[in-house]
Amino acid sequence: MDILTGHLVVVLVFFLTALIATIAPILLARRNESKLSSHDRCHSIIDVSNSIGGGVLLATCFIALVPLVENSYKNALLAMNSPHIDRPFAEITILSGFFLVVFIEQLVTLVQQRRANVKNAAHIQMASHEEQETLFSDEEPSSGAQSSHHGSTSHSHSHSFDAKSLLHSVILVVTLGLHTLFEGMAIGLVDNIDTLVALAVAVLFHELCCAVALGVNLSKQKISTKAAMVVCLIFSLMMPVGIALGMAVGQVNGVAGLLLTAILQGVATGTFLFVLFIEIVPSVISSSNPGFKMALMMLGCIFMTLLIVFTESHDHGQNLSASASCPDMSTVSQVSGHTPKSNDTVI
Repeated sequence: MDILTGHLVVVLVFFLTALIATIAPILLARRNESKLSSHDRCHSIIDVSNSIGGGVLLATCFIALVPLVENSYKNALLAMNSPHIDRPFAEITILSGFFLVVFIEQLVTLVQQRRANVKNAAHIQMASHEEQETLFSDEEPSSGAQSSHHGSTSHSHSHSFDAKSLLHSVILVVTLGLHTLFEGMAIGLVDNIDTLVALAVAVLFHELCCAVALGVNLSKQKISTKAAMVVCLIFSLMMPVGIALGMAVGQVNGVAGLLLTAILQGVATGTFLFVLFIEIVPSVISSSNPGFKMALMMLGCIFMTLLIVFTESHDHGQNLSASASCPDMSTVSQVSGHTPKSNDTVI
């Protein structure tokens, strides 16, 4: 299977997996009367998948992605005839990607906190104003007016709660989508089929956890089923868009293409490290059963390590057998004692 077909298969698998994993908790929660058991089941699936996926992602980062970024920088610097080939450009780019995601996360959190503070201040001011009107009013409002007032207030609160839930869902999708976009770009930049398979398996575990968590969160929000489906569709398209962007960047020829590929691969690897050490590992350590989940994480790491080592050794063996069956002309000349000249005909 060539690399283009592999990318297309990965795009289809990720899109269907994300779409089904986000929609399923919503449909289950709205079909069943007992939402608590459904959510508990989903959380159990998320915890197990998160632990195994963390180990898979750990092995993929340090055994496949970091050497891939180093090799990409080496090829770019060799094409530029740069004397600084031994400089740690790969590690610097990976760290830059890590802190870039940290900065984006903190920026989103700061914006959310400021919006919450403004809303709280507005509610306090409104409550104080209504209290003053009640204290200094000369006559009581009629019961009909009171019921009308309460009805309109309740109606407006219902609409504001729906809008707030929808806004929360959109912010959550944007936050998760940034991670997914960078992960998709990392997959799209891969030009080796075995590395593509290893990376896709590792990211699929994390993508599945994010999709189920998003579906559970949307099922708790007071939004319509149609709006929830639109949010799920947007999230499911993030990974294919990222893969398409990575593939487009990989088509850039020359030194610029090699350098741009190396930079984006490093930034995407830093994104994986952020997801691993800021999101997955702390959740595993602080869980109710950390020993069991760390064991699952180690099993995932061992599984992916063996898979990567096996595929690489298999490719190396195939390359050796191919070179043995088709020796070069220097080897032939050494064995036969004849050095081929420019006018010799090789049959």
